[in-house]
Amino acid sequence: MPPGSQQPSANAGITGELAKEIEAINLGKGEPNIYPGFLFLQLQSYPSPSNLTPLLLKEGEATSRAVTNLDRIPGIEFHKVGVVYVDDGQTTEAAILANSHGSPRYNKFLQQLGKLVRLKDCKEIYTGGLDVKTDRDGMYSYYWQDDVTQIIYHIPTLMPLDQNDPNSWIHKKRHIGNNYVTIIYNDSSSEFRFGTLPSQFDSVNLIVTPLDDDTYQVRMKTKPGFPDFSPLFTPKVISASSVAAFVRQIAIHADRLSQVVQNQTFVSNFIERMRQIKRIHERCVDTRQPEAASPAPAPTSVPFTPNLATLESIANFTQYI
Repeated sequence: MPPGSQQPSANAGITGELAKEIEAINLGKGEPNIYPGFLFLQLQSYPSPSNLTPLLLKEGEATSRAVTNLDRIPGIEFHKVGVVYVDDGQTTEAAILANSHGSPRYNKFLQQLGKLVRLKDCKEIYTGGLDVKTDRDGMYSYYWQDDVTQIIYHIPTLMPLDQNDPNSWIHKKRHIGNNYVTIIYNDSSSEFRFGTLPSQFDSVNLIVTPLDDDTYQVRMKTKPGFPDFSPLFTPKVISASSVAAFVRQIAIHADRLSQVVQNQTFVSNFIERMRQIKRIHERCVDTRQPEAASPAPAPTSVPFTPNLATLESIANFTQYI
């Protein structure tokens, strides 16, 4: 290198806002909102940019219907879970479901379970049957989601009661009774008995009991014959900061298993989407595919030329379902 010349930058040729962000990251002045290596990876086809070509679909009603059916299968897994408050001395479902509020610790527990959502005109999330037109099931509920899972909580204390109808709690039972999993927040001095909220679907009760030292006892009870799948059949003590996340995760697993026990199978939306993609590949791909462009000659320093059939078999993930 000539004397006095500068070392070429590894980011030479990159300009604009991306260059500024990369420089800020290199200097330790910015958060890596985007990694350059990841950005350039997205500009490539997998596994080879030169040896794979898109598959054309046949034109026609069958193809259009198949793609529409794929669009109707969500790319996320949905769950609905009940959250019931039990006050001291309450032993019947009529008394329990008639509760319109709970303790301050119970309210904090709800806030840690998820986010508050306005139900009326709600279109962004799965509401598990809660009314989104007239506030019949309350104005709000709580939900939680990550990239692949969403839970809506059915919470009787947030559902309205008709003061002129002593049996209006039955309307709440319509939601609670259709859940496989119910979280019981037990503020009673008595032990909660499984079957207090009887229904055909009720399979797993996660009983959360607040203790005096800002911790919680968590215990699981299930219907007779249900598989023993958790150590929570023996009560565990969980800290207040962790109990909501812990119970939520157990509820997801319990809901999946309950569907397997009830229906003898559990097919996630991800698997169903893969199956539909496989059907499209088998029935709708145009067999008169254009010839793939000839790959560019491999550099003399690269002794291996990828085989098209091998690369396509690697990229075809539907073979695993």
